[in-house]
Amino acid sequence: MELHMKTDNVELSLLPLELNIVAPGLELALAQEGISAVSSSDWESQRRKYPSTMSERGKFLLYDSSMTGYQSVCRSCVPGQKMIDVSVLRKGWDTDPFQALIDTQTRRGGWRINAKLVTEMVSRYPKGAIRRKLLKALRRKIEDEGGIWLCVSPYPYPYRSAFNFRIDYDEYQAFDFTSIVKQCETLQSLTSHYVCASAFQQQPQVLDVLKEFDVGGHGWIHRTYRDRMQNHGNIQRGMEWLQGQNLDVEGFVSPHGIWNRGLGCVLEDLGIRFSSEFGLAHDELPFFPYMESCFSGRLQSSDEPVDCLRPQSSSDHSGYFSSVLQLPVHPVCLGVLLEAGICDPSIISDYFFSVIERKFQEGSPAFLYGHPTRRLGQWPVVISTAYRVAQQYPQMWKTTLRNFAQWWHQRNRLCPVVNGRHDGYEVFVNASSQNWTAAVQLWRGDKVALIPLDGTRQLLCPEFLDFQSCCSRNEADGVPQSVPISWKTKLRNWLEIESMSEINQKRISRVSQLFTKSQRSKSESIRK
Repeated sequence: MELHMKTDNVELSLLPLELNIVAPGLELALAQEGISAVSSSDWESQRRKYPSTMSERGKFLLYDSSMTGYQSVCRSCVPGQKMIDVSVLRKGWDTDPFQALIDTQTRRGGWRINAKLVTEMVSRYPKGAIRRKLLKALRRKIEDEGGIWLCVSPYPYPYRSAFNFRIDYDEYQAFDFTSIVKQCETLQSLTSHYVCASAFQQQPQVLDVLKEFDVGGHGWIHRTYRDRMQNHGNIQRGMEWLQGQNLDVEGFVSPHGIWNRGLGCVLEDLGIRFSSEFGLAHDELPFFPYMESCFSGRLQSSDEPVDCLRPQSSSDHSGYFSSVLQLPVHPVCLGVLLEAGICDPSIISDYFFSVIERKFQEGSPAFLYGHPTRRLGQWPVVISTAYRVAQQYPQMWKTTLRNFAQWWHQRNRLCPVVNGRHDGYEVFVNASSQNWTAAVQLWRGDKVALIPLDGTRQLLCPEFLDFQSCCSRNEADGVPQSVPISWKTKLRNWLEIESMSEINQKRISRVSQLFTKSQRSKSESIRK
C-alpha cells in the first residue's frame, strides 16, 4: 500500500481516520467495523463539537488515487499526517471490492450439503468475506505505521456474537401456526415474527397471541415489486392493518428476501427503521445501504449531524447512505433444505449447528429464519436445536431483531477519538449507549482485547489488557457457489407472477404486467 508522510512533529489524533475522497464501499465497511472516520470536509465542524478531544487533523489521511490526484490531496495535508492510498487494496481481486460492497444485484447461490446442492437467490457478492479481507489489509498497514485499530464492538459488552430466529408468516395454517407459537412461548427474547397481513385477513383474532412478541411487517400480499408505487401500497397497507390489530409493529422483511432501490426508498418514505433482505446481503454485519442520489432525488441536508459510525453521505458526493438499517440473515432455511431433498433431522440439525458455530467464531451475527407452514410447525427440532446450540455460547447475545436494531442505532452515536500517550491511549466517546454497556475492540495483529466503555473518557494501557487470539478462518467457508438460473425462473421474475396478489390492485406499467394480469384473470375465471 502506497503511503506518504510529511514531517512528523505534531501530535494528531490516531482516530478518527480522515477520509479525503474514497469509495462509498470503504465508508460503509469502516462504519460496519466500528472504526470512526470523518471526511476532510466535515472534520472542522466535528472538531468544533469536541474541541478538547479532537486534534487539528487526523493522523491518517485515506484517499483513493483512482478518484483524486496525489498532489491535490498532499496540498491539503498538515505536518504529521500520513497519507494512505487505498486504491492498492483493489489489487488481486477479480472485481472492484469497494463496488462489490454496495452492489445490489442478485445471483443464485448454491451450498453443497451432504452431497446435495441447496440453492437460493442471494446477493451477487459475499460481502462479509470481502469486508473482512479488505479491512484486515488496511488494519495491518495502519498498525505497521504506528496507528491503532480500535473499533466499537458490534455487540454490547460482554458479547462477541448475537443470535436470533426470525419467523416469516407467509400464509396461515391453523395447526402449524399454533405449533410454532407454542414453541416460541419461552423464546420471546430471541425470536422475531414477520406477518404477511392478507394471510390473516379472515382470522385476525389468532394474531392476539403475538402481542407479547417482537412483530414486524411482511407486506399485505407476499410480493416485492420492481415498481416503487406498488411496493409503497403493499407495505403501507400491511403495516397499517397489523397496527389495526393492536400489534406493536416495527421493522420489515421483504417477501422472498428481495431488495431493490425502489423498495429502499419506500422504506425510507414510510419511516421504517430496519429491514432484512438476503438479496442485498447475507451472513454479514448490519449496515445502511448505499443509495444513488440520481435515483431517489434525495441528498443529505447540510445541517444534519455527522456521525462517525454511520456515513451520512458519500465522500464522492454521488449518493448517500439510507436511514433504514439492513439486518442480514443466513439465507438457507428449513424450507430450502427440504426442497433440495434433505429430510434427515440429524443432517438438518448438524447443518444449523455448523452455521451457528461458524458465526460465533468469526464474530458475526447468527441470524436464522424460517416459515411455519409445512416447515417449522412440523419440524420443531430446528428451533429447539438452534436454541440449544446458541446456549452453548454464553458470549452470544440472544436477542430480537428489534432490540438489535435499537442497539445498533445507539452504537452509531459512539464516535471514538483516540489520542496517543506515553503509556498507551486516551479514548474519548461523545455519548454513551442508553440501555447496554458498549465496548471497544483493540487489535494487535491477530489478537484482540475487548474493553467495556466506562464513561466518555478512558485510558487504555495495552500491557495490562487481555489479548486473545482470533480463530483463523477460511473465508470460503459458507460462501455459496454461483449456480445458473433456469429460464423458467427468469421468466417468472420478469412476469412478476404471484398467486396471492390481488388482480384489481395490479397497476399496469409494463407489457409484462399486462400479460401477467391477463393470465391471472384467466386462471381466476377457470377456478370460479
